[in-house]
Amino acid sequence: MKKKLLLCFLLILVFVLAAASCDAVNGIIDKISGGDAEDQHVHSGGTPTCTKAAVCTECGKTYGEKAEHSFREATCSSPRICTVCRYAEGTRHEHDYTEATCEEASTCKHCGDKVGKALGHTTGDYLSDVMYHWRVCETCGKQVDRTMHTGGGATCLQGKVCKDCGIEYTSKADHYWADATCDTPKTCVNCGITEGGVKHMYNKIYSYDDNGHWLECSKCGDKEREGVHTGGEATATERAECEVCGARYGEYPEVVIDWEIEAEAPVSGSSVYLANELIRGWYAGYDYRTTDTDQFWLQKDIFAPVCPVLRWTVGEGAKYCKVFVASNSEMENAECYLTNLTEVKLEHLNVGTTYYWYVDAVYGDYTVRSEVFTFNTSESPRTVDIDGVSNSRDIGGYLTLDGKRIRQGMIYRSAKLDDITELGKYTLVNILGVKTDLDLRGTRTANGSGGYYSDPKHCTHPVTELNHISVAAPWYSTGENGIWHDDFNKSEFAKAIKIFADPDNYPIIFHCSLGRDRTGTLSMVLGGLLGLDENTLMMEYELSVFSFYGTYDSSKYNSSLRNTIHDTYLYIENNYEGDTFSEKVEDFLLEIGVSADEIASIRSIMLEEVE
Repeated sequence: MKKKLLLCFLLILVFVLAAASCDAVNGIIDKISGGDAEDQHVHSGGTPTCTKAAVCTECGKTYGEKAEHSFREATCSSPRICTVCRYAEGTRHEHDYTEATCEEASTCKHCGDKVGKALGHTTGDYLSDVMYHWRVCETCGKQVDRTMHTGGGATCLQGKVCKDCGIEYTSKADHYWADATCDTPKTCVNCGITEGGVKHMYNKIYSYDDNGHWLECSKCGDKEREGVHTGGEATATERAECEVCGARYGEYPEVVIDWEIEAEAPVSGSSVYLANELIRGWYAGYDYRTTDTDQFWLQKDIFAPVCPVLRWTVGEGAKYCKVFVASNSEMENAECYLTNLTEVKLEHLNVGTTYYWYVDAVYGDYTVRSEVFTFNTSESPRTVDIDGVSNSRDIGGYLTLDGKRIRQGMIYRSAKLDDITELGKYTLVNILGVKTDLDLRGTRTANGSGGYYSDPKHCTHPVTELNHISVAAPWYSTGENGIWHDDFNKSEFAKAIKIFADPDNYPIIFHCSLGRDRTGTLSMVLGGLLGLDENTLMMEYELSVFSFYGTYDSSKYNSSLRNTIHDTYLYIENNYEGDTFSEKVEDFLLEIGVSADEIASIRSIMLEEVE
């Protein structure tokens, strides 16, 4: 009974002491019960390995024998090895290599280890089609190096040739033809083959002479469709007209010419005026000491010159006339006027000049020439008509004190060019031939360093074909604007004078705004240098009264204007050295910086002998 109670107590203790092992419990039971624990339990469960025996799943005690090793078969790189404990046993296998091929080295059948190199393909010549080329391995029969054809340039001799395989892989190119010429047909510049025939460029209009007509090659002069003139009938005034080429041919009919060309106006040897009647009368009686200019202050342009009209008579049947006009008896550089009338208007003639002219009256193949007629242009101011430009005239044409004449068509003076029209530009550039525009409207401007410079802000350049030069020109002799006021004024005036020393500048036009004050002062000094007398210098200045801009800033003529320009004349006359006014002007110009060579150049350019 006591044993049973003790056993129950021990079982309860087992459950309470769950952490205790089966061996400890069995030991306790053995001691209490005085018997063997194995008689009470059989080990079971667990799996033995090659490193330890099985472990009882109930008591955790190792029991039985260890298991055998689980070997993995030996390989080329290792002996056989236990998959559990990695225990190695025996030796590894030898490699089993395959034979090397064209593309692969010798390789172990088991581990893939390689020794040596691939043998490489053994190839022959390229094979190809229209797009690709390749080679075939003589060992394995495989295609290698398969790529598209590239490179080469097709010509008319062969197609493109592959730069790799040397095979022609395209069609030939077209021929590159050079045009046919008069000597050779069209020819390929690459291969030299020719095609077609030679190629003349025959004119469509016949060439002809007295013997016949033909179509001529414009390149080599070769002729085709040659033939003699044919058809047509001669008349009283013309030879027969060829019905093929239109040329006149054959003999002239027997004609008696019994008419002459007569000059109707001007009568040969007579004189004409170029200045209009108003200016002509004023000029003829001008004396700066007594002439009253007040009556001509009309504030409009009355400068327009008179243009002579040549008139002549011709015989009946004249088709047209050619009129030749020159200022020399040899008719050198004569201007030709073509007209179907019997009159011609002449423009832009020079004053004080003898003109020579004759007429060719054309009657079909006949031309009747007149004798050479003459007329003279009287002495007067040479005004010019430039559309859109007021107060314009030539400073030339006047006779000097030493018997020379100031050349005409070389220097023009005017008011501003700002309003010039397209017709005026054409006249200025193409008829008068002006090259240089000297604008006197520069503004005297302080430079911030105690000096001055010429600011061209008021100078416009509407005639783009001209060479434009601007100066801040002084005017008259007194006051801040006078030409003797200071070094700046003298320098600017000298700058303007120097323009006339360069022959490449001619013809020249110079102007300010009105063409009267700055322009009049420069014109007076130039005229004085060239040898004009006192009365002519005053008259040339007062011509501005006959223009709109010359009277623009006053409602009535003011005699102080004449006095002011005359005071300028007197200042030079009384303050500079020389036997003549021309020499005194030269002395003044030398003082302000114009050189003796420049003065000599101006005189050489602008003065001519009178025949």
